[in-house]
Amino acid sequence: GDPERANFGGLIRHGDGKWIIGFSGYLGIANNTFPELMALYHGLKIAREAGNSCADFLAKLGSANDAKLSIWESPPLNIHDILLSDALRVPYARA
Repeated sequence: GDPERANFGGLIRHGDGKWIIGFSGYLGIANNTFPELMALYHGLKIAREAGNSCADFLAKLGSANDAKLSIWESPPLNIHDILLSDALRVPYARA
C-alpha cells in the first residue's frame, strides 16, 4: 500500500499460551511490507537470543508509541483476555 506511519510487534509464548516476552516498535513512514518483515526479524532474533525455539513466535502486537524497539516482560493488560481465550482454544471476538 501507500507509505504511512508504520509500527510492528509480536509476542513469544510457551506452547500452552503462557507469555514469555513481547516486543513492539516504530519504523517511521513505510509501506505495509516492511513492518511485517521487521516483526519477523525482531521476533526470531529475540527468540534466538533468549534460547527459545523460533517456532514459539506466534502473533503480532502493534506499537502505539515512537520507540524503535520496546521489550515487554509481561503482557499488556488490554490483551489478557485474548491470550486466555487463545490458550483455552476459545474464539475471541475482536470487534
